[in-house]
Amino acid sequence: MTAEDLRGCYHNIFRPKSRKGKKIDVTFLFARTEVPGQYYLVNARWYSFSGIGMSNEDTFALHEECLDQVKHGYEVSRSNSNGLTEMTQTTIEAFRQGSILPRSNIAVHFFQQEKKWNCIYISPDNKEGRKAVAYPYSQPQKGGTFDMPNETFNKYSALSQMMKRKIQTALVLDFLRKKNFVCASMNATIDVLNQLEEARGLLHAGYQSEGPLLTILNAFNKHTLMLHPVSYHFDHYKKMPVRQILRSNFEIDDAVRDELLQKLKGSKVRNPTYGMTSLENRALFKIRCPERKKGLKGIGRGGGGKGVYVYALLDWGDTPAGRRRRLYTSLGGDPSLTLTQTRMDGFLASGDWDDEQQAEIDQWRDGEEDDR
Repeated sequence: MTAEDLRGCYHNIFRPKSRKGKKIDVTFLFARTEVPGQYYLVNARWYSFSGIGMSNEDTFALHEECLDQVKHGYEVSRSNSNGLTEMTQTTIEAFRQGSILPRSNIAVHFFQQEKKWNCIYISPDNKEGRKAVAYPYSQPQKGGTFDMPNETFNKYSALSQMMKRKIQTALVLDFLRKKNFVCASMNATIDVLNQLEEARGLLHAGYQSEGPLLTILNAFNKHTLMLHPVSYHFDHYKKMPVRQILRSNFEIDDAVRDELLQKLKGSKVRNPTYGMTSLENRALFKIRCPERKKGLKGIGRGGGGKGVYVYALLDWGDTPAGRRRRLYTSLGGDPSLTLTQTRMDGFLASGDWDDEQQAEIDQWRDGEEDDR
C-alpha cells in the first residue's frame, strides 16, 4: 500500500512528507475473526517513524523523564501478571512504597506463588471489626502507567510522531472500511476518531497547526513505560458507554448499531457499556552502553542485542483520567495543569454551566459511576 493509495484518508489534517526512494509507507497485518467479513488489526507498521533520529543521550533523558512520572516508579497489579515471582531487593523496595500495600511490610505475610504474591494482612477497614484479608499482587517491575507532561511531549519529536501515526492508523482503517476493502478493528477506531474530533473542536476555527492538535490529543491519553521482558499475554481493555458510541459521528455498521440499540433497550443498568478494543501505540527505544548510565541494569525490555538496553513506550485511549481531562479542557480548563480529582471537583462546582455543558458533565459522571 503506497502513500498515493492512502492520500484521501488524511483529510488534510496531516501532510505526509514525500520520502524519496521509498514506495511503501505502511503495512497492515490482519487476522480473521469469528464474524464473517470482520478482521482484527494485528499490526500497523509505519516505516517513516524509524527515520526519526534520537541521540543516545536524548533516549536516556526521555527514559528518566518518563520514569519520574510513574507513581512509585514500579508497576504492581492485582489483576495482571508481570511474569514469574522472584524475591529480590527490587521486590522489597517496591512493596515498601506508600500506597501499594495498606500495611508496612513487617505487618504483611508474603506467600510466593508462581506468578503472584499472595499478601495477607489485617484490613485497615474497621467497619466490620478486626479481620485478615488476602489479595494477590503481581511481581513488581520498574515502569508503569503515567500522564505524559506536555513539556516532555513537545520536547521529543518521537512522541508527537507516535501520536500522529496512531491517528493516521485510525483514519486509514476508516478509509478502508468505507471503500469496502476490509473492515478491521472497527470498535478500536471509534475512540481515536472521537478524540480527533474533540481535539479539532478545541482549536480555534481554521487553526490547522499540527503541533497544538497533537498536544491536545496527548492530554487525552495515558502512557505506559515498559522496562522488563514481556512474553505472550492478554490485554484487557476498558468498555465504552453505549450512548457515547451511538452519539459519535463514526459511521457504525447497521448490524453493530442494532446490537447496541438492543443492548440499550434491554439493559437494566443506567448506562450500559460495550466491550471496546484499543489501538495500542508502541515504540521501542534503544540505549547503547547502558552500563555507563546510572540506574540502568540488564537489557530492559530486551531485543536490542548485546550491550543494548531497550524500553518501550505505549499510549492508551479512553481511560477515566483521559475522559476527565477531555471534559475539563472542553469546558475551558487550563490544559497545562495537573488534573487531580480534587481540582476537577472544585472546577465543576465553581462554574456556571449552560444546559448543554451540564448534560456533558452528567454524561461524564455516569461514566465515572460505571467505571467504579
